Amino acid sequence: MTDKFQVTMYIVDKPLKFKTAKDFEKYYEGQRQQGGNDETGAPIWKKYAHYGLLKLVDRRSASEEYTVEFEKELPKETVVNGKGIPLLIIG
Repeated sequence: MTDKFQVTMYIVDKPLKFKTAKDFEKYYEGQRQQGGNDETGAPIWKKYAHYGLLKLVDRRSASEEYTVEFEKELPKETVVNGKGIPLLIIG
């Protein structure tokens, strides 16, 4: 697996919550495009379009970190960590 993702989201307090998968896609797209432009005026995110889409990192526990990676598709439903605790709630 690669360590390179277009967007990495850290869950440190409470899960991210969205009414629909489309709402999450809009949020993701906003996060992805925050990098601005490079020295040639091209959007920076385009340089990294070949990377995996999303990495969710659960940092709510000081003793263990849980990671979920989405290489090709964004999640369309709720994502939970290894203990069944939601990281991303869709619906």
